[in-house]
Amino acid sequence: MDDEIVVGNDVTDSETALRDDLDQVVGQIIDRACSLAARSNHPQVPDRVVIGRAHEQQLMTALDRVEQSGSNYMGGDLRAVVGSFHFRFRKALYDSLIVTASLSAAVIAAISAPGPGGLALVAAVVDAIDRFEENVTKLDANELLVYSALSNIQHRKRAQAERSAEVTALEIEDYFSVEAGQAPDKDDIIALLQMMHEKKVVRAIELSGERRYSVIS
Repeated sequence: MDDEIVVGNDVTDSETALRDDLDQVVGQIIDRACSLAARSNHPQVPDRVVIGRAHEQQLMTALDRVEQSGSNYMGGDLRAVVGSFHFRFRKALYDSLIVTASLSAAVIAAISAPGPGGLALVAAVVDAIDRFEENVTKLDANELLVYSALSNIQHRKRAQAERSAEVTALEIEDYFSVEAGQAPDKDDIIALLQMMHEKKVVRAIELSGERRYSVIS
């Protein structure tokens, strides 16, 4: 079961609350992406990037669609809350959003040239969230759990500069055993990965005689 979480400031002005929530989502993605770009030379990313009106609307639309997706519900109930007023996500879904968007090559590249006020970086983040929304709305609740594990393992391997960032079903099983204390059956994990591959949400390659997966970001 997902733990309940709250992200966003509890303020009374709804417009300010919305902007705070958007700032927090974008800021967390940038922080995670910076951890992947830390080994290269890049200018300091602004402490606070500027989300323009056009990007604000695009971001709200994408997040609203993610919130309304079937993968955000299990038995009709939300298991986590993100945002003081505007966005309510299950923890697995929110974690996947932050991690998957941070893996975007365009976001990582934009860290090297964020533009005035981080404008170019914000544009890359918003586009990454759009792509995430297109993919995640194809997933059911069980697929989402495996997708979340896959994206977290892939991010960790990238951050540690491992030779291959692609992930095996066994690595996902081990992740569940550590993080949740129990793991789905490996055959179930493989079946879910295959379904997500057929939906074009994850990539699959054969490497050293082993099938490996990565999220499409």
